[in-house]
Amino acid sequence: MEDTKDKVAHLLRRFGLGATQKEVEEYSRLGLDGALTRLFHYEGVPEDFNVDPWSFAFLDDKKNPVALDNGRFYSWWANQMVFTNRPLKENLALFWHNHFAVSGAKIEYGPSMLSYLQVLREHANGNFRQLLGEVSRTVAMIQWLDSDSNVKGIPNENFGREVMELFTLGVGHYTETDVKEAARAFTGWSTKYSVNFPPKTSYMQQVLQNVEADRPMFCFCECPELHDDGFKTILGKRKNFDANMVFDLLVSQPAHAPFLMKKMWEWFVYPNPSQEELDKICQVYIDYKYEIKPVLMHMATSNEFWSAKCHRAVVKSPVAYTMSLARQVQLGQAFGNKANLTPAATTPANGSLVGMGYQLVNIMQKQGLTLLFPPDVSGWRWGTHWITSATMMERMRVGDYFLGRGDVITSVWQGVTDAYKPDTSEAIVKGLAAWFDMPLDEETREILVKAVDAAGGPKAFAKQNTAQKVIRNAFKLMSSTPGFQMC
Repeated sequence: MEDTKDKVAHLLRRFGLGATQKEVEEYSRLGLDGALTRLFHYEGVPEDFNVDPWSFAFLDDKKNPVALDNGRFYSWWANQMVFTNRPLKENLALFWHNHFAVSGAKIEYGPSMLSYLQVLREHANGNFRQLLGEVSRTVAMIQWLDSDSNVKGIPNENFGREVMELFTLGVGHYTETDVKEAARAFTGWSTKYSVNFPPKTSYMQQVLQNVEADRPMFCFCECPELHDDGFKTILGKRKNFDANMVFDLLVSQPAHAPFLMKKMWEWFVYPNPSQEELDKICQVYIDYKYEIKPVLMHMATSNEFWSAKCHRAVVKSPVAYTMSLARQVQLGQAFGNKANLTPAATTPANGSLVGMGYQLVNIMQKQGLTLLFPPDVSGWRWGTHWITSATMMERMRVGDYFLGRGDVITSVWQGVTDAYKPDTSEAIVKGLAAWFDMPLDEETREILVKAVDAAGGPKAFAKQNTAQKVIRNAFKLMSSTPGFQMC
């Protein structure tokens, strides 16, 4: 790659939520090493968006002051992605959401899905073994895989099977007997509802009290009387296994590191890594005792990551496509200027923010991905599966939503004008391509120049009102190009 800005843009496309002009400039000033440090050690980066997710559930409605559906919390997460200064955190949370897939289609109680999501976000770049234990004990996961009906004498095998097949080992690295025996180790898990309806206290008052006291609405609990404490034989080992012992055994298996590391490599680098590259990253994972941050740093500093093979080699997911655009047009700034971005948990969030979140989720849903609603236990099908004739049409419509707002398109025009001062149609095209992080080959450049000319060229672009047609016409063509779909 030619220079630091090009490298930073590539880094943000893969490990962040797209490359915005502002982010590329800010990270580039730190140098590549500094950019890597800021991106991967995001705990030290202050957030501008500190809206408690519960504020999206509280309403200015005396009759119905609280809404606890999943939509309230996926709206919050969409906002978090737009505003965040820690894009890797949300990208990783999405990766783990796909890996430890739980769906609101079955878990209809929003607070349970929120608790699950917060575990993914909190442990996103931490230790996998710890994350495995924590997410397995969330109420959402317990109910999703029926762990609350797994009891001594009549074990339910759902979780025992998926923890091997989907979370740690992959198909072919365990037997049916291993599943049955592991299920016995997870018996006795259950949940407790913490709202107890005391006299003269309404359900809504109880919810308010729980949120103010930072108590979960549902929580994990164990029933020793329902746990099978007998000896079990799992993966050739015979012991009095409990849950933690099974987790330790699974992550120590030879099949575990290749299974998880291949999945991470394909998310952040490119499909089908060579055995040599897979061996290297597995060794890092094992040497650092299942810590994720060293793995991420290894990928981002590998020769393969900076090779031509990796450059714009992955199809943008609906999240990557939508959020990169939302951040590039500074959608958060348009809405955030009118809202309090640090309300308390029980203070209703600004209605425009809630509405923006719902709209963003709806846009992504039309492209095939609804946050908190993966299609099944295996998550979404990633990569080229995102591109169909129907989803391409939806991708092209995203610009109609973003650039249909006068304040947003004015912000784009002002930003391109200030940064590039374009005085020819070709300069306008180059400026817009840079603003939207679009690769520009000769054929595409010529097509876009003709579109800008047809919309009035430099003369039209020089004025705010007439520049809007130029930007919309150019963007509609840009969003239809193959290169625009890749990151």
